[in-house]
Amino acid sequence: MVDFKKMADELYQRSTPEERTRIDAFNAREAKFDLTRRELQATFTRFLERPLSNPPRHGPKTETYAAKTWTQSVDVRIEDRVANDGREYEIIRFIGGSTGHEAYELDEDFAVGLVEGKWAKPDTLWICAGSVRYDGCSLPTEDVIQYIRDMRPQLLGIQPPKPGMPYRAPISF
Repeated sequence: MVDFKKMADELYQRSTPEERTRIDAFNAREAKFDLTRRELQATFTRFLERPLSNPPRHGPKTETYAAKTWTQSVDVRIEDRVANDGREYEIIRFIGGSTGHEAYELDEDFAVGLVEGKWAKPDTLWICAGSVRYDGCSLPTEDVIQYIRDMRPQLLGIQPPKPGMPYRAPISF
């Protein structure tokens, strides 16, 4: 069996000071991101395809249908990014989704869109809509709103508490 931890330790010991500096910076960045990591319950849907019994002459010859649905936990965390033009921004990344690339820019438009229900299905945030190749993955919108309320309350118009003052979240939105 391969011991990746041991391999990483040996690689670190053999690395140059410059490489160690890069590795340490990466580990510090990941530790910072993991401070915002939370676990949420997601609903996954497996889609399959079947031929239509009476397909139209011009148009689709198959239909997609939901074959299986299950729940599984996914992790969510906030990461910082820098755009090509130098603009700094944050993303909300969903780890453990269907493709592994589910992320959205985290800004007021995203947060307000969640609160106002501007998504395809009410009370549901589809982080991956799904297809025959990829399972669909959705989260309860209220769970994501609560996560944002805990991590970035200013995006929802909530002023963060002053140092030394206890934070009291509003009862309803």
